[in-house]
Amino acid sequence: KKARLVPVAAEDAFFEHREQPDAPAPWERLVAADAPQFERTRALFAILRDAIPDPVFKKLTGKRYEYQGDVLPIDPTRFEFESKKVGNGGECMVYKLTALDPDSPSYVIKIDQRNGAKTIDELVARGKQVKEEYETEREWYRDLPGLIPEELQFIAKSPRGGGNALFTIQEYYGTANEIHDLFRGYPKEELISILRADPALAETFQTFATLTLERAERDGVVVDTLGDRNVVIVDRPEDRHEIHILDPHAMKDLRQPKYPGQADRIQADLDFLRTVSAALNEGETAKE
Repeated sequence: KKARLVPVAAEDAFFEHREQPDAPAPWERLVAADAPQFERTRALFAILRDAIPDPVFKKLTGKRYEYQGDVLPIDPTRFEFESKKVGNGGECMVYKLTALDPDSPSYVIKIDQRNGAKTIDELVARGKQVKEEYETEREWYRDLPGLIPEELQFIAKSPRGGGNALFTIQEYYGTANEIHDLFRGYPKEELISILRADPALAETFQTFATLTLERAERDGVVVDTLGDRNVVIVDRPEDRHEIHILDPHAMKDLRQPKYPGQADRIQADLDFLRTVSAALNEGETAKE
């Protein structure tokens, strides 16, 4: 399985270079002992790509690493595919479909890259796995309707090279400035202040924290808290906020960490939930 992720890491690094050709070579990511193996492999290919002159690379690869937005099964009169990623990780690459009608919602499409599936049978099996993960987390948080957005999966040609790929489509929630990682997007005291100022948001947070901590203690399994802006607070009009899980897949098992230090990082996030929850409870007690 790890060997099959190598071409996925290479493809991601080569397209990333196309999007950001002047970005510095990721030497720190390559040598970081606590970085996941996929990230280190992707960093290696990024460094190699950075060393190859563009004319030589294009001669060697042709159009293999050029975006082909016209292969997507979308209506070009309603949506525009933006080739610059709005998110990225070991699980998927995220792109925006911008609605051309200002009164219609925009969407994101996520191109799955977790297991390097390529044949239709492999993609169908992977799609079933993604759907099962989604339904599992929806059941975990059934007391919080809307926490996990609606989504659907489909198989189509990828704009990254034109090969078959598994896609997930989901509503677009905003720019990077409007979406904040619940665990690392704010200083702790600022997050507590935001929650105290919005009783509905605080109630959602407390329920999320309780359900997450109970699941971790009972089963040793948690939602992915480590992914960048996966569990998020989204800015809404009129100073409102919402909490969402944007990628409800890839649950983390505390008993079977994927790399050194992963379990400690997850425990730190769980402790963060306990600390913030306790601070909110103390505030309510003081009011009484």
